[in-house]
Amino acid sequence: MTCANIFISFMTAFNFEHLQTEKNRERLGALLKKLYFYPQNVSKNKVMNLKRTKLPLLAKIIVAIVLGVVFGNVFNETLVRTFLTFNGIFSQFLGFMIPLIIVGLVTPAIADIGNGAGKLLVVTVALAFGDTILAGLLAYGTGSALFPRLIADTAPVAVDKAVELKPFFEVEIPAMLNVMSALVFSFMVGLGIAHMRSQALHKVFQEFKDIVAGVIAKAGVPCCLMHNRKEAVYDDYLPDVLDDLRGCVRLAKQAGIADEHIILDPGIGFGKTLEHNLILTNHVEILHELGYPILLGTSRKSMIGLTLNLPKDQREEGTLATTVLGVMKGCMFVRVHNVLANRRAVDMTQAILQSGGNVNG
Repeated sequence: MTCANIFISFMTAFNFEHLQTEKNRERLGALLKKLYFYPQNVSKNKVMNLKRTKLPLLAKIIVAIVLGVVFGNVFNETLVRTFLTFNGIFSQFLGFMIPLIIVGLVTPAIADIGNGAGKLLVVTVALAFGDTILAGLLAYGTGSALFPRLIADTAPVAVDKAVELKPFFEVEIPAMLNVMSALVFSFMVGLGIAHMRSQALHKVFQEFKDIVAGVIAKAGVPCCLMHNRKEAVYDDYLPDVLDDLRGCVRLAKQAGIADEHIILDPGIGFGKTLEHNLILTNHVEILHELGYPILLGTSRKSMIGLTLNLPKDQREEGTLATTVLGVMKGCMFVRVHNVLANRRAVDMTQAILQSGGNVNG
């Protein structure tokens, strides 16, 4: 496919070390369960043809939104309230599950890192916190500078109040933890397990992770698999990247993750040298062999900084170049910081790729 869409990262990307031994396969076996699934009893051509007939996840979301608007204007009050009732129950369940998903997936992942988990997490949290503060200050400054001018001469407009329909009944399912508490708890327990090397606790959270993965599989939550290795050591680089993903086939099948819920991320910047990152970006289309949508996440990464010798805040042009290349290579998603600029780059690239035909005269 040559369609690409800006992907706002409300999606977890999962890291996997190279599963070289059976012991490591068992240790990392359930690690988030967002793994490549390839049916053993079906030929690759049949699987690829099957995938082409299925509606992509993004298309399903768009169709659902359109149908919701249409049905909302066509259905009678009883049917609309019925949908609202089920929607409310599912929303409550999802809010209940999100902290548990964090605990179930993050805790054993941190424990598996080992003794270096503490330093790694401190650096990660510091960078994330600093980035959040900077983004908040920029948003506040932009809003304070622009919004007063935009609305200063705008007269208030009276609108008719819409009739609000309510569900037949509501079921409250309060979350056991909020998101921040779940993250702090996961970090604390994961680091404790890694430091104490507690096999008993490790097993408990591994099994809890299996439960959470099962719920995710049944609920149809999209899963993004990101390639990674502990060290950037490969025998045959590009085939090894594919083999790393294929090695997880049995685990994904056991977890019950459906084909249409899996998205592949080549993992640019993770377990790879600069040369590795450039080669994989240039050949990212090889992931089509696995038959899943591809997400390319290169925005402002070190690959661009090292290539152009630029700091992080000056890597926008390099990011746009990789976005355009990703569209040309058939990536369905790109994960970026500057959404507007990349959206325009995607639209322009698509317009050129979809022009086709011959022009006479």
